[in-house]
Amino acid sequence: MSRIAYPFLRIPDEAIEFTGWHIGDVGLPLFPATEILEDWDYARDLTLSGSVTVDWEAASSAIGFGDGDWLALAQLSIGTGQGHLPRLVRNVASHRLSKDSTSALFEVVVPGQSLSAQLIARLDIILLESSVSASELSPVAKGSRLWREELDVIIEDGGNARFPVSSISFQAAFADKPHQFAPWYVDWRPEDLFGDFSSKVVLYVNSDEELFLERFMQGERLTVQAVLGGVAAQMCSTVLLHNTDELDFDVFEEGSVGGVLRHWLHQAFPDEGGVASLVRLLHNDPGAFNAAMIAVADMGDRS
Repeated sequence: MSRIAYPFLRIPDEAIEFTGWHIGDVGLPLFPATEILEDWDYARDLTLSGSVTVDWEAASSAIGFGDGDWLALAQLSIGTGQGHLPRLVRNVASHRLSKDSTSALFEVVVPGQSLSAQLIARLDIILLESSVSASELSPVAKGSRLWREELDVIIEDGGNARFPVSSISFQAAFADKPHQFAPWYVDWRPEDLFGDFSSKVVLYVNSDEELFLERFMQGERLTVQAVLGGVAAQMCSTVLLHNTDELDFDVFEEGSVGGVLRHWLHQAFPDEGGVASLVRLLHNDPGAFNAAMIAVADMGDRS
């Protein structure tokens, strides 16, 4: 299995005590979450809980902080949706962490009417303030993700690939970067096509652009189509142009990055004759290629 090469040190699982995810009906005892939630219906609200405790000394050592003077945020995100392009994942709760407050307990109610196909949860620990004694490989940028635990519970047949989406402040997370004022940014690595799509790809939506974020969160058809179509076009064109000679989409498993790209390309170009034909189209008429990828991302109702 391939690994992501992060540009900074991260907290290992050994330095985190995670209680596991627990789920159940509101007001009733919770039970450990499994891959499938049986006998669920839209009238049932759910309670989801999880907690983390950071071994601050071990975590500080692992990320190259000589002192324990750094600050972090434990953040819980909840999402839902079906197919290859599910709905927005929203940040629903957060707890500030420090050497004097190393634990965070989350328990949130998820309205049943807001769910579709699967319940997606992510528990992140992100950097708020770096240590004054940080090493060259230590995380220093506010918003750097130091650790993550994920949950994906199928509540009805919803497909086999999830598209994680997070809303963050680009001015805080990407200060002085060229994409600081972009409405969205997709974080992925073209060389890692065999990895699981839901853990290798994250779409960040700029919360500084309040009107854009509101439209995206509300599922405004053309806004969502433009963003997700743009993501699909970027990822597919990049992979096609960088792997012209040896690319074979059939080797990728369902749910992998390559498998999702294969699905998108088949939807957009069902009659094209393979990779070589797609590369020719991309070279000869990139506008048509990109427009087709955007068109296939239409998830709304035109009526």
